[in-house]
Amino acid sequence: MTNTLKISMENERMHGHSYATYMNTIYKAIFGKNAKQLREEYGMSAKDNIWNHLSEEELQLIQSKEMLVNGLIGCIGGTRQNPTYHSI
Repeated sequence: MTNTLKISMENERMHGHSYATYMNTIYKAIFGKNAKQLREEYGMSAKDNIWNHLSEEELQLIQSKEMLVNGLIGCIGGTRQNPTYHSI
């Protein structure tokens, strides 16, 4: 998702917070909690990687949602990069 965000210019639009914002949205969709809340639940520091505490199934769910976000961002980025694109 990081490369898609860079290519699409979403990170600039979101003032450097695009990855965290989209990941928090994904976490909320799956777990009902954002990254900070998940870290608190697992007793983790802010620098610990949440993914180290998740099951394989949970990681697959996250990756599936990331693919959806990548596709949507790619569509948006494509319209910005191609000024001749016209929506139907």
